[in-house]
This record gives sequence, C-alpha cells and structure tokens, in this order.
Amino acid sequence: MKHFSAPAELPVYAVDFLSEDVVVYAGGGGVGRSGVKNVIRTVRIVPAEQTVKELNRLELTREEDAPMCLAANKSLGKLACGINSIPAKVKEGKNESLRIFDYELNDAADTKEKEEQAPEPSATVTFSKAAPSLLFKDPEQYQKFCTFSPDERLLVTGGTDGSFALHTFPSLKLAWEAPPDAFGTGSSAQELYTGDFSYDSEQLVVASAQKIKVFSTSPAPASAEKADGESSSNGGTSADTKVKRPLKIQTIQNPALGGAGPCSFRAARFGRAPNSEKVLFTVVNAGASGKGGKGKRKSFVSAWNAETWDLVQTRHVADKPITVFDVSADGRLLAYGCSDLSIGILDAKTLRPLLRVLDAHSFPPTCLRISPSGKTLISGSADNTLRVVEIPPSALLGTSAGSSARSIILTILVALLFAILAYILQQRLAVVRA
Repeated sequence: MKHFSAPAELPVYAVDFLSEDVVVYAGGGGVGRSGVKNVIRTVRIVPAEQTVKELNRLELTREEDAPMCLAANKSLGKLACGINSIPAKVKEGKNESLRIFDYELNDAADTKEKEEQAPEPSATVTFSKAAPSLLFKDPEQYQKFCTFSPDERLLVTGGTDGSFALHTFPSLKLAWEAPPDAFGTGSSAQELYTGDFSYDSEQLVVASAQKIKVFSTSPAPASAEKADGESSSNGGTSADTKVKRPLKIQTIQNPALGGAGPCSFRAARFGRAPNSEKVLFTVVNAGASGKGGKGKRKSFVSAWNAETWDLVQTRHVADKPITVFDVSADGRLLAYGCSDLSIGILDAKTLRPLLRVLDAHSFPPTCLRISPSGKTLISGSADNTLRVVEIPPSALLGTSAGSSARSIILTILVALLFAILAYILQQRLAVVRA
C-alpha cells in the first residue's frame, strides 16, 4: 500500500474529486484576523512525486466564515459550498450560506491524446451566486454538509442547528419544505452530521447523534399526513397551505452498541450500485467503557437492509470515535477517518477491514473521499495536511468479489483432493485383491 502526506496550506474541512486525479478542497481560518485565509483550492495528485500540484486557488473574504462543506456537480461543472455570511447578516436572518461556484477543468489525464508533451491540466473556479438555505440566526451555527444526489438534480444541506433543506438543482428551489422540528428545535435541537441519497436518488437520509431519518425525495401527496405530525409555521396543515411536505419512510433511533456510556450516530450513507444499492450504512460511536468513563470509546459500522430496515450486520471498527465516513461510487468500499488519527477502508459487503493507515494526520480527519474509480482515497484535516492513499489491487481482490473467487478456488481444490484420495484408495484396494 502506497500513501503520502501533502501540504494543504490551510485547515481543510471539505474535499471532493473533480476527476480521477484532480481534487478540490476548502477551509481556512474563518471570520477574523487569524492570518489564515479562507480558500477553495484545486490540485492535481502526482503519485510519482508524492505530492499535489496547485491548479487553482480562489481566496475568499475574511469577513465571512470559512467553507465548512463542499460538493462537486460534475455534469454541470458546479461546486456547492457552505459559507456563513458576515455575523451581522446571520443575526438579521439574512444568511446566504449556500454558495455556488462554476469550475472548468482541462484534465490532461482524461484526454485521448497520447502526445509525448501532453498539456498540463488546468482549472478555474469562479463565484456564481449565493442563496439562503438554512435560516439560523446564531453565527456560531453553520452549514455542516451539502450533498448532491447521484443524478445531480437534487442538493441537500444540513446544519449544526438541526435544520436541513432539499433543493432542486440548479434552480435551488425547495423540493419540499423540511419539517422544522424533525430533529428538535431551540436548545433541544440535534446537530446534523450527514445527508445522503439512495443510488436511484429517490430517498434521502439525514443523520443526527440520536436519530436517523429517511424521506422520499418526492413530496408527499396532499392528502397524506405530514412527516412527523408537526404543525406548519402558520398553524395550518399541508393541505391547507399547499406547502409541499416530505413523506417520511423510516426512523432509526436510540443507538446502543458497546460501552457503558451513551452511544451516538455519526454518519448514515446509502450504498451504491452495483454492489450495495439496497443497503444503508450507519456509524455508531459508543460511550466510554470502564469506571469513570475513562475506557475505550469504540466505533462500529452497521449495514441495514434499505427495503425492510432490518439490521443485517455490525462490525467493531476502532477503539476511538469515527469522525468521517464515505462510500465508493460502485458501492464496494467504505472509507472512514477516526479520532485516533487513522483512516481505513472496509469491504462494503462483509464490513471486513481491507487497509488502515495509522497516524494519517496529527489532528483527527475532518473529511475524506474515495476517487470515482475506487483506486484512491484522500483525507483532509485541520492540521493543514492531505493524506493520499493508493488503494492496492490486493485490497480490491480482498472484497466480496475476491472472496467469492477464493471460495470457488477452495471448492475446486477440495474436490481435487477428494478425487486424488479416492484414486489412491482405489489403487490400494486393487493391490490387495491381487
């Protein structure tokens, strides 16, 4: 397994692939005069030199917050970021936390030309527009995630205040109005960690520490009851106001795995076709075990049947909490980053560990992504570094497909062994009879 650390030149809070070897990441020092700029940076991974080369650097104002989440819409050449407006606007309820950027990528690695002196890849990132999405008024709250659906026609955002929104893209209109109290309100609001879509873009999952909710991405029929029995902002019903409401499909709550203290969800992501499209993966961080809560805080990954919602299997992954989680585009691999500073990959079918990099960062990973082909893993941290991991063929062969192949080979070898033993026994009986 080959891997290397590369300087990011800023605290990294979000990362995504634009192509197999071009990555965009974002972060910075936030509001104020820390001296650390807020930046969206595009780089090319150069494994032979164990480094990344800058293709574009877009510096943002220091008057606003740092980008805390980022997602690429490759079909339209768009980036979505979560960036709080200046604190005064946030307090006034005028926060335009959803920022859209245009990008253009000339990736030499993707061209069909095989000239000896192929042009160097280039990239440009330019601001497009800002829009409101989450309407919190506390500058300490921020947009935690933004995620595009697999068909790239929907965009979900979620915040630390427990609110979330589903937008059509690129119009940014609301697909439906999210229940205002789905994850609590006021002091009881639960911070949201992840939002993700099913492989066919028909379901949306949103995760907080204590509950995971699955919704249909299509609005509920006017005659249907509202998702959680909540009242609308003006006291009417969805039918009265003609407000589009979501249809809730499932709720998973009260995590309880290992450890004496309270457990909490950290992530929920759907599998992907063709290997895990009917699966929902969840991450649970267990409370500390032992006297005084000073023991291990184990983390677990679970797989749920996304049709019956039965728990299929659970595996202990690490002895420290998982901080970030991802699923490969083909649904074969699961990636995680842990507060013990490691990152690793699991087989999505068996949850068996395939590889792990210890001390990947000096601070816990804040983001990570698997490349479109599933051959590269990249992670970022607030320690100003990126970690690039080449996922070796041996790890891919160790997934369920490889396990099936080994099972077939083992079956053939056992059959041959029995055939040889039978032949030897037959020869010995022939000698005795003679």
